[in-house]
Amino acid sequence: TVRKRHKDSMAAAGYAEQLPRLHHNPHGAPHLGWETDMSKTWVLTPDSTRARLFEVVPVDKSLSEVACFTNPDGRALGRDAATDRPPRVNESVGRVRHAIEPHTSPQEKSINHFAHAISEALERGHLDRLYDRLVLVAPDRFLGALHSNLSDAVTACVVGEVRRNLTALPVPELHSR
Repeated sequence: TVRKRHKDSMAAAGYAEQLPRLHHNPHGAPHLGWETDMSKTWVLTPDSTRARLFEVVPVDKSLSEVACFTNPDGRALGRDAATDRPPRVNESVGRVRHAIEPHTSPQEKSINHFAHAISEALERGHLDRLYDRLVLVAPDRFLGALHSNLSDAVTACVVGEVRRNLTALPVPELHSR
């Protein structure tokens, strides 16, 4: 039910998610279709518009995509942000009006909301014991937003970070980097 509720909340927020198909082994711990005694590693490659989640296949160290998240507001904000006028406020004395600058831009709000949704998926995967190790491959700006949303348990699983945007790369090229 946790998985279903999370999937519904992601869909309601406008994010598309492809959940991994789980197979249950006789020992009770779910896995993604192959038996191994090695630790399970996930690789996350997010940016402000899309995030791809991979699992490292222990047999040949290849990457298998297990989930893809999209942020529908990510692309639109770059175009629309310049056309929106900031809100106005009237001066208490006289007829003067001033523009109010928001504390957080719409683009930053979208990035933080998307980072929060991704961190919830990572938390759920950690609680379901789908991975033991996590590698983050993201541009600096998104990595900061992601770090501020990750729980302590998920942060403890992070074994590496690459501060680059490799989201658009095909899987074979991503694996070679």
